[in-house]
Amino acid sequence: MPTAADTPGDRKREFVRRIVESRRADEPVVFEAEGVTVEYEDRAIRLEATPAERERLEGLLEAYRVFKTEQPETRKAPDGVRYLSAVTDAKRVADFLEALFREVYERPERYELR
Repeated sequence: MPTAADTPGDRKREFVRRIVESRRADEPVVFEAEGVTVEYEDRAIRLEATPAERERLEGLLEAYRVFKTEQPETRKAPDGVRYLSAVTDAKRVADFLEALFREVYERPERYELR
């Protein structure tokens, strides 16, 4: 059962812990916060986004250049679904996920990660 994390530091530690576990087990992990879910699996991120969220995501990808939209998967996906490559260390993924929830999904500083 995932633990609740509601501060930026706690969430980043939880992201790292669960990403490392996911890589070891070779299984996906789902992060949920206030109705938004993001899936991480094998150095890839799957997320859903509205048009406004996709716009904010493009801005975030400019700041985190190591993350890229996986075009073939995204083109084949249902409308609003995006796949990102995340070939980097767990800490960098955690930083990106925290920014994703805060900036793209506009969650408050004390949102609770599950």
